[in-house]
Amino acid sequence: NLPDDSSSYVNTGRTFQSTFRDSYTISAWIKPDDGDPASVETFIGQQDTTEDNSQIYFQITTDAKLEFQYQVEATTIKATDASATYNDGAESWHYVVAVVNNTANQIYLYNDGEPLTLDGTNDGDLGSLDLSAYGMAQNLFIGALNNDGSVSQAFPTKIDEVAIYNKVLSAGDISALYSAKG
Repeated sequence: NLPDDSSSYVNTGRTFQSTFRDSYTISAWIKPDDGDPASVETFIGQQDTTEDNSQIYFQITTDAKLEFQYQVEATTIKATDASATYNDGAESWHYVVAVVNNTANQIYLYNDGEPLTLDGTNDGDLGSLDLSAYGMAQNLFIGALNNDGSVSQAFPTKIDEVAIYNKVLSAGDISALYSAKG
């Protein structure tokens, strides 16, 4: 559990490059100070503009939406909730999950064990992306974005139980994990 301030983040010491080149799942419990922040708040992220121009952002947008961005060789795919996920002001704990399914060419988002409907523009369609080309020299940060070695878009609140799976978790798996803690 990270302390409740914007200067706290964890450098995982790993790029997870081989994991992020195929299907995977990222999950975390988050407690936003503001569900509709004035600036984007990234709770898990890495960006490397010097090598293959790759990035992963798991974040809350300025319009209160849960979003996952995946970029390879300057091609960005976003999965963004179709409607506001959160409310303006302090939020309770939420279990958030991003599933990157290379076989289905799709990113799926979940909040509190439930699948989110993605918007028509940022629908998580990975069909135009070659995940195997993901290149990363920057370590993954928890609690902020690692922007070419610098802390950016810090998440000024609490994060707990971050997990990275090198497989696709099913909707049933995600619901069970949420129910076990929720």
